[in-house]
Amino acid sequence: MTVKEITEKIKLHVLWSEGDAMGEIANFRGADLRKADLSGANLSEANLRGANLSEADLLGANLRKADLSGANLSEANLRGADLREANLRESVIHASVCWSDHGECGRILMAYSIRPFKKVIYSCGCFSGEIEDLLDYIDKGSDEFSKSRKLACSFIRDRINEMIISRKEYLEK
Repeated sequence: MTVKEITEKIKLHVLWSEGDAMGEIANFRGADLRKADLSGANLSEANLRGANLSEADLLGANLRKADLSGANLSEANLRGADLREANLRESVIHASVCWSDHGECGRILMAYSIRPFKKVIYSCGCFSGEIEDLLDYIDKGSDEFSKSRKLACSFIRDRINEMIISRKEYLEK
């Protein structure tokens, strides 16, 4: 899609979202939006099913209730995007574990991968990075928390990998 076509669809979508009869809901189903600048765009309730949004800039975009199922979001900038109630089925896989041990109360480790599921990001507290970085972070931390954190890390790594394999098999059918 050209920048002009994308801009026009977004303008019509904004009119639709404001209740203007001249507007229409944005349909980007299956669209090639690689590297598109959609920063700050209002795409609430838009159809982005199966769209290729790899490397797209969605900084601060309103994607509330948008259908992003099956969309390729690899390397997309989603910082500050509103994804509340968005349909991310087949686009994002996530797993989390919460534990209380060794004086840690309610610690949560989360792992997620964005389609095409090549890279997994782990986050816990102020940490965000890949598995090697997480293990290094744990090794450099307090020995008091090392055992429980490594156990949580092992569990979440195995779980997210199982989910990725399952999702890839499903998508190949």
